[in-house]
Amino acid sequence: LCIRIFFVDISAQRENENTTAINMTMTSRTTSSSSSSRISSSISTVVVWFVFVFVVSLLCSAHEVSARRRNRRHVWTWTSHKLQAESIAQLRNASWSDMIDGIQVWCDCVITKTGLELNQDTWKNGCLPIIEAARETNTKFHLMLEGGVPETADPTNFISDAIQIQATTGVDGFSLDDESNCAPRATTSNFTKWMTWVDIFIDGMHDHGFPVSDAIQAVFAIEDSQTNDACSKA
Repeated sequence: LCIRIFFVDISAQRENENTTAINMTMTSRTTSSSSSSRISSSISTVVVWFVFVFVVSLLCSAHEVSARRRNRRHVWTWTSHKLQAESIAQLRNASWSDMIDGIQVWCDCVITKTGLELNQDTWKNGCLPIIEAARETNTKFHLMLEGGVPETADPTNFISDAIQIQATTGVDGFSLDDESNCAPRATTSNFTKWMTWVDIFIDGMHDHGFPVSDAIQAVFAIEDSQTNDACSKA
């Protein structure tokens, strides 16, 4: 009986040892699996943060580049439908074409007393090839509006005409060319009337997303005097 009990105890002890070994093995495996899981989780976290920081850096860099482009100086030059061949050649000149951001072009678009009139033949035969070359080189095209600003006329008609012209030609904006006779608004009163008309016109164009540049007379000659002779000082 004692012998039997001894063997039973030994068998039980061996079973306990085997169970303990199995439990230790399972615990070891669980611990190892848990450690691997923690390591994988840590690696995933690091990768996610790295990607996040990388994307944010790219976005910030793009924003800075965009801001620099918006704030940098822009180089514009003027030309005419009469200089079509020369204009196209210069736009396509690979050695220095990137220096020009935009062109202001005379295309026989005239400011009249009541609105704007674009000569369609001049546009088709003279300016259309120029704007096509400008598109190829990512150069902005502003249509020059020729003639003096009619301060007493309603700017609304001119805004409507400009919007219609833009729709048919695809120009990027407009440029007022009003440099006649030294300084025809030589007095502050006349200059104020001129600025009022121009402000309304430009605001109206901006409301439709079209920029307007302006070449004006010599403002250094303006004085608060009705007898001012601007041309004598030019």
